[in-house]
Amino acid sequence: MNRIHWLSPGDPTQRTGGYLYNARMASALREQGVDVIVHALKGPWPWPQSSHQAQLQAVPNDAVVIADGLMWPGLNSSERAALCDRCQVWVVMHSLMDMEDGSPGLADAEVSALRQANGWFATSERTARILSGRLDGVTGSVVIPGTAPLVREDLPVSKRGKLLNVAHLIPRKNQKVLLQALATIRDLDWQLDIVGSQERDPDYASNVESYISQLGLYDRVQLRGELDEVALEQAYSQASCLIHTADFEAYGMVLTEALARGLSVISTPAGALDALDSPRITQVEHGDVEGLAQGIRSYLQSSEDQAASAPNFPTWTEQA
Repeated sequence: MNRIHWLSPGDPTQRTGGYLYNARMASALREQGVDVIVHALKGPWPWPQSSHQAQLQAVPNDAVVIADGLMWPGLNSSERAALCDRCQVWVVMHSLMDMEDGSPGLADAEVSALRQANGWFATSERTARILSGRLDGVTGSVVIPGTAPLVREDLPVSKRGKLLNVAHLIPRKNQKVLLQALATIRDLDWQLDIVGSQERDPDYASNVESYISQLGLYDRVQLRGELDEVALEQAYSQASCLIHTADFEAYGMVLTEALARGLSVISTPAGALDALDSPRITQVEHGDVEGLAQGIRSYLQSSEDQAASAPNFPTWTEQA
């Protein structure tokens, strides 16, 4: 039997884009007869405080290993070298650490770690292009996320003013910009649901909650917290437009999931949108409150119904 050992940075059931990619890809591989064994390595990641040599010894010699890019630079060099000496190690790069964190030295650490592996693959063309430049032209494959197929008659027929933001409450997702923009168009009819964990950065989440009250939007904005698959699907079905305001987004699975479900999308640049040209997509620069407000206003005031023009995306089975 074909077998892959997948190294996860901590609990593999976490509901962020990278963890969901890993889980759905592993599930699709298993359906095709590949035995995927997931090893959860304790953090905190990306910079854990202890050695993982004992856990890595559980991976047998000559194994094919996929290591999550959030975890790989956090292992010490000798741990990486020892694993690569006896196994084929491929790193899945969901994003770029320095783009998400901004701390100095992260890009160099990431590049040094990648040079020790057999190879790497990225989940977006954007990430692959940047990495290839940093690695002096060394290329990797691109395996974008899959999207669950949707029966066309299930596409929502929704109230245009029902807006949705699906992102954990962390500074990089920048919900405060969205709130600022919405505060300038309170003359229009809209309601916003923000779906995402408030536990990953409690200080920022609390700040967002206070900001909602400060702007006088408490009767229009609802913080839904992190939702499971069923509840998230219901949130998509009740919305007409997804708004995404991340400062950096290597891919952004929520964008293709929203488009596949017939929603319009207003978003800052993201890998998921790089190759798409659709009248249902409006892109704005990150941090541009005025541009974002104008984009939302134009959408709310438009009479065109675009719900039937959902694009097709590859499935998880195809991507696996």
